Amino acid sequence: MWIRKWNKLEILQCEKHQNLTLWGCEPLLVLDMWEHSYYLQYKTKRPDYISAFWYIVNWNEVNKRFLKI
Repeated sequence: MWIRKWNKLEILQCEKHQNLTLWGCEPLLVLDMWEHSYYLQYKTKRPDYISAFWYIVNWNEVNKRFLKI
């Protein structure tokens, strides 16, 4: 996440993200870890879900978002 006010990148981990909104931030890459995002395919194998995530990240898009800042 790019935080304009501080002019730097931050890794944000939050539970109940709707309650922890950071205004003035721009998400560059998001990994949804709520069970609804992986359970049907991965069941309780959360590490497998995370490993598979890295194969589908569109790094060109992440780079475009970063360069817009």
